[in-house]
Amino acid sequence: MTKPKFPDNPFWDFSLAVYGQEGVAPACLRLQERNAADVNILLFICWWCGAGRGRLEGAAFQILSDNVDDWHQSYVRSKRGLRTQLKENISESKSDSVTPFVEALRHQIKTSELFAEQTEQLMLYRLSETLPAGEVSSPSDDSRESAKFYIASLGNIWAVEDESDFSNLVSAAEGWEISGDLKI
Repeated sequence: MTKPKFPDNPFWDFSLAVYGQEGVAPACLRLQERNAADVNILLFICWWCGAGRGRLEGAAFQILSDNVDDWHQSYVRSKRGLRTQLKENISESKSDSVTPFVEALRHQIKTSELFAEQTEQLMLYRLSETLPAGEVSSPSDDSRESAKFYIASLGNIWAVEDESDFSNLVSAAEGWEISGDLKI
């Protein structure tokens, strides 16, 4: 079976550009680990707010949650967990003859995980048409307030470390030109 070609997705393009900037990946991973946050949602917040669509709050997060949480848990997180276990297995392995095969399997899972992430981002992009616009102040303030709301919705308290890491993400996103037209 051949892999289908993804349609154009400005959110995916934005995510690749922002995530690839220095310091962003580690900041996102720390936010993920501390808060059990979905990095795709954090990137979506920056993309949405950066396009001047205002804050994302209650109703918007409910729509996102209803549409992507199961996917994220079942496919993205499960693949990430398996990939992490294999990495630990490789470092603990006593058999060099098996290591290349475990590495190859880990690489295939990583590719599959990335495909699952890209699919989730396509879901988020398509949902951008249905989300209610929120109160608008500035893209960085709207992003920060939306992220605080999101972290609180996960049952966590926005910490000083979260502020620092999210600021890194917002700074990287501010350098990206975001189309004002979010229509597909």
